[in-house]
Amino acid sequence: MIIMAKYSAILEPVTNMLQGVSVDLYKVSEHINSLLILFDNHRNDADNIFQTLFNEAKSMAIDLDIVITHPRTVKKQSLRANYETESCEDYYRVSIFIPYIDSILQSIKERFDKQNDNAFLLQYLHPKFFKKIGEKMYFESIEKIADFYKIDNLQAEAESVLKLGYDQRWPMGDDRLNGICMLSVHREKVNSNKEKFIENALTQFGRESLRRLKFIFNEKE
Repeated sequence: MIIMAKYSAILEPVTNMLQGVSVDLYKVSEHINSLLILFDNHRNDADNIFQTLFNEAKSMAIDLDIVITHPRTVKKQSLRANYETESCEDYYRVSIFIPYIDSILQSIKERFDKQNDNAFLLQYLHPKFFKKIGEKMYFESIEKIADFYKIDNLQAEAESVLKLGYDQRWPMGDDRLNGICMLSVHREKVNSNKEKFIENALTQFGRESLRRLKFIFNEKE
């Protein structure tokens, strides 16, 4: 439990970031990489790291009047692990601590491998991240995505979406941004029947809007 408590506390900031309302997966990945270095160091220095934890466990056992023991070892054993160790500390380090660290490392590497960084960068295509990361990092991310997924005109499209959806004064929701993008893509159809489009837009806005504003509707309304 002491081992789990220690490393759960280390991983807690990551879980909080992943459960947040606005998740920046690339930043989470960077934080995970720093944790991987930490866990690797603990794995390589298992003797000293576990000694500190085991001393804490012994102190707790003394307070609770518990004697720490380890299973009996034999020459041949087929039903359970049979570690050839002389002390309780060595036994629990080999049988619990090291496998636990290895399990954490394997799980993290499977989920946050460096090859997934390009996938995490995809969230930066949304204009709302522009204010967070800035123009330089935004277009650097676009370039990496374009190179990885072999997209020729991604940078030009990103510039167009950025012009449509980004404003320094206020954020734009997904629905509104999608609507503006659709207008931009189908501008020829809109311009060819502009008056009818405006009339339908005002009618729809008047029906659904919660604002108490008066609009000009057609005769049927």
